[in-house]
Amino acid sequence: MKRLLRLELKKAFKNRFFVLSVSIMTLFAVLSAVYMYQNNSAVLYGIVGERFAENGKLIDNPMLSLLGFYNAWVGGENLSLAYSVFYTLLAVAAALPYAWSFFLERKTGYLKNIATRVHKTRYITAKMLATFLSGTLTALIPLLVNVVLVSATLPVFQPEVNYVVYTHIGFGDLWADLYYTTPLLYLTLFVLLTALFCGLFALLSFAVSFYIHNRVALLFTPFLLFLGLQYVENSIASQTSAWSVEAVPMSFLHTTTPLLLADGRVIFGEAALFLLFSVGTILLRGRYDEIY
Repeated sequence: MKRLLRLELKKAFKNRFFVLSVSIMTLFAVLSAVYMYQNNSAVLYGIVGERFAENGKLIDNPMLSLLGFYNAWVGGENLSLAYSVFYTLLAVAAALPYAWSFFLERKTGYLKNIATRVHKTRYITAKMLATFLSGTLTALIPLLVNVVLVSATLPVFQPEVNYVVYTHIGFGDLWADLYYTTPLLYLTLFVLLTALFCGLFALLSFAVSFYIHNRVALLFTPFLLFLGLQYVENSIASQTSAWSVEAVPMSFLHTTTPLLLADGRVIFGEAALFLLFSVGTILLRGRYDEIY
């Protein structure tokens, strides 16, 4: 099993689609960091230069926190086009590196050779793990690059709860208390949550490959699913005020959700649903269907 897993990981990470996906997402993460530096630094350093009174005492400006690191990383800012593209592409980017591999290996007849040497369940399990990890790293690497760049170019300020109207992180939002008390932990948890969901997006595309026999279509299926969910959510929210929870992953994975609440029960409920459907479909269809 270990040898098989190493082989699948090597195939997942040493292919041009993984490099392409990570490169594209890193590009938008870097563009977001550059934009926020250019946008915030001019204002920030202008304010800092005016913080000294005539007697030499430092005058604190609490709104400085809005211009610092925690509101400028790609998951915390909502000003640049780059951040919007980054989160819009998450589902497709996560599936691109390796979610298609099972479909292609079945189509080319490679699975027939594998079936004579490896048990179905072991092969499927190794393939799932490699697909999940490739999806997580597609998000994790660009996010870490962005965090490093922004932290190196903008100062770190403790977020002020008084300015929730600007941060859009308020009562009822996921881990909102951590944002105002231990913001670094808050940021870390959101980075890991985004990586987790990208792994699940990749698994979802893998599961869909049992039903959709087109490489491009299976890559875009999660994206189109969430686009449809966004349309339904917007339609319901526009008709009634009773709907107040964000259910679209590309929205709640970003920390600023100004219209709807990022409810932890909904978020982790969706994660569990994606996991159960994907793993259940892959294992059942992989073991009992005549796929070889």
